[in-house]
Amino acid sequence: MGWVAKSAGCRLVEGPVSVALSVYVKGRLDADNIAKSILDGLNGVVYEDDDQVIELLVRKHKVKRKEEERVEIEVRKVGQW
Repeated sequence: MGWVAKSAGCRLVEGPVSVALSVYVKGRLDADNIAKSILDGLNGVVYEDDDQVIELLVRKHKVKRKEEERVEIEVRKVGQW
């Protein structure tokens, strides 16, 4: 996750952030487990530490094919929604 964010040109955000995750999966997946993995993977890449996350939204979407699986991530400073 961190490598993809770095290659997209992400910079460290200071202060509290809001995170929105849209997870597109074919099979079953626990929203809390995937959120924890993603937030941990963004430590030191998008924000210094995931304790900066004060708001979290996770949406799961079912897809029919494995090729359609993906995660879309939005991270914003609080107050920019």
